[in-house]
Amino acid sequence: MARLFDAYIIANWTAAEGKKLGEQTLWVGVAKRDVRFRLYAETHNVATRAEGEKLIADLLTEHRKRGDRVLVGFDFDFGFPAGTAARLKLDGRPWDAMGKFLAANIVDKADNTNNRYQVAAKMNRLMTDEPWPFWGAPASQAQRWLTTTKPPEGAGADIPEFRATELAARKDKLPPKSVWQMHGAGAIGGLTLVGVPMLRRLLDTLGASAAVWPFGTGWRELTEADIEPLSAVIVEVWPLMFEAKRTVSAEGVKEYKTQAQVRAAAHELVTFAKRKGVAIFLVGHVTKEGQIAGPRVVEHMVDTVIYFEGERGHQFRILRSVKNRFGPADEIGVFEMTGAGLAEVANPSALFLSERGQPVPGSAVFAGIEGTRPVLTEVQALVAPSTLASPRRTVVGLDSGRVSTILAVLEARCGIPFAGLDVFLNVAGGMRVNEPAADLAIAGALLSAREDSALPPEAVLFGEISLSGALRPVAQAENRLKEAQKLGFSQAILPDSQKVEGAGGMSVRRIADLTGFAGEVFGAG
Repeated sequence: MARLFDAYIIANWTAAEGKKLGEQTLWVGVAKRDVRFRLYAETHNVATRAEGEKLIADLLTEHRKRGDRVLVGFDFDFGFPAGTAARLKLDGRPWDAMGKFLAANIVDKADNTNNRYQVAAKMNRLMTDEPWPFWGAPASQAQRWLTTTKPPEGAGADIPEFRATELAARKDKLPPKSVWQMHGAGAIGGLTLVGVPMLRRLLDTLGASAAVWPFGTGWRELTEADIEPLSAVIVEVWPLMFEAKRTVSAEGVKEYKTQAQVRAAAHELVTFAKRKGVAIFLVGHVTKEGQIAGPRVVEHMVDTVIYFEGERGHQFRILRSVKNRFGPADEIGVFEMTGAGLAEVANPSALFLSERGQPVPGSAVFAGIEGTRPVLTEVQALVAPSTLASPRRTVVGLDSGRVSTILAVLEARCGIPFAGLDVFLNVAGGMRVNEPAADLAIAGALLSAREDSALPPEAVLFGEISLSGALRPVAQAENRLKEAQKLGFSQAILPDSQKVEGAGGMSVRRIADLTGFAGEVFGAG
């Protein structure tokens, strides 16, 4: 399904009287693309509706200059039940006529004060000459044609209580409020009275380039042909779909409204994707630890959970699946940032090793497995005398806890001290390696840097190091060796107990333990 819009603006139009910021004032959220065509969001807290109206007009002008088609959503009712314009004896198309009527009667001042209760009373007088269908007002605003309480049952029975959209929502057991209610918990009538004139002014400014759905587009699902001549489509949104009280999930977990909203919204999106046969991406916030923030239940509802990894300074980006309902987890896709966007890298091993020149101390090539794919990466180490009381231990792309363990094993089992030495470890290309099989490559890079002795340039390493210093075998050794041979490597250093069926012509050097590795390869220990 083609994307109909390039940017999205959603406005919470509720605002208390007075010029102030915070929860009781307007919020405007914007989702748009940056210079790299990535979608990102920003929010604006606006003190008054007048400022909010100017902000939205400015945003739309900016997007029109960029050539963006924008979907604009407001959280108030755009109209009244069928027949309201006729009761007021207004001429012309009902929605246009109501807009002109309200724009001529509503005065919404710059400090958010307005005459909405007086206008509601006037409309009651014109429609029924009784204090209905509008109802609800603070005691200070009560008058003959507008009371503080709901009218008695049957009053104004010939005037519909709900609009067509609200009747449709009630079928799905959602609890809409009537546009006739002006005051009280959840009241929305006042917002419509001050919001519709704003819509009229916005449409007058934008001209033929904007339309309100469905009044300016037709009562139907919009297609690309419907919006092709438009730069902005304005719609009514309904963000408050759930009760604010705390609920209990199916798993017995107590959830607040926001958690329930996340769960319900994710369920609706998953259901839609399966019904329509389309793919939907839910983009979530990530914590500083690299974990998805918010309710973890969403991870269980979707088919696949994927992360984008990569350092800002590298052109490589790794797409990693940590959950895959239809295949193996921990699969990776490697992409390169180009002027035209992300381009797939067919041979990531060659890419991660492309910057390797002549062999230098501190470099070791690890033959790893990411999901089902063998990938060769370069582990780089630097060991230097420290001037600090506590030497630095800087690790990028590796598990720092694992590195600390390997350093401890080198000192305790091999007698090779790292006290008083700064240690820096890095995986070239922005790759992240989590396999225990990388232990031997890490130890090789550390020893190479410390002893200032380069490993054989044609060699790859893999193997797990136990706390006793013994080297343990790892899985899929044949696939690791095949990938290494494909890239021109002719030697492999691996654990003595590693079973290899057919090394593919590669020279295999078997090492029993870490002490033997340090002594045979570097003459250390």
